[in-house]
Amino acid sequence: MTVEIIDDLLAGAKAKQTRDGWTATRLAMVRGVTGSGSAKVFNAVMELFTAENITIGTPHPDIAGIEVDSIDPVAVTTSDINLRIEYAVPKREDSEELLIESGANSVQVQTNVDINGDLLEVEYPNAPPDEQIKVMLISVGRAHPIRTYTRRENFDPSDLADTYVDTVNANAIFGQPPKEWRCTSILGRSNDGGQTFETTYSFERKKNPFNPPWEETISWTDAATSTVPDDAFDFPESIRQYEVYEARDWSELNLE
Repeated sequence: MTVEIIDDLLAGAKAKQTRDGWTATRLAMVRGVTGSGSAKVFNAVMELFTAENITIGTPHPDIAGIEVDSIDPVAVTTSDINLRIEYAVPKREDSEELLIESGANSVQVQTNVDINGDLLEVEYPNAPPDEQIKVMLISVGRAHPIRTYTRRENFDPSDLADTYVDTVNANAIFGQPPKEWRCTSILGRSNDGGQTFETTYSFERKKNPFNPPWEETISWTDAATSTVPDDAFDFPESIRQYEVYEARDWSELNLE
């Protein structure tokens, strides 16, 4: 058997752009088909795959984003069979269906208080009187809840990523008040030439019982000892909190 791909428009090959994307038709002639009855049709389709690697789901060679949707055999002679190869945008999952993952990561943070909010103080009686008590700063693990939302969408999420990554929620979301969650990533993956994207939205919630979420606390530190002076807490300007993430309305992300 031999396979001849016919791409002559006069022979019936065509392409068309529709609301749902491109469709296309290609023609193939399989000559010298053997067998009887429906076996000839089966053999012709199998020869198309063997000789040209064309089967259901094979991408179009020239038009990105469409795949073989059907192969329709028509006998021309007792040994020659025409194959009408139809291409279309592959059917995808409903873009409104969300895959939701929820859990927590352990993140290292610096603190100068214990689990009760008491200062981490140590005392060395042989030091000069004004240096006997030191407040220490240490790194500890803190559980940060995370959530990811994944769905297939028909647009590139790059603009959303530019707008929302590294912002915090201006409004209540995921059952939490404003400024509890930070968007850490918006990443889309396309396997159809950019027609659709499987997009994952990632978020992290900062848990800190002593500081407002996503605000940073900084304190005046002695450069020589890398510690906070004992009396720093007596001066409000010595220890301050700053908002470092912009709050934005996430309703455009349509996650709830």
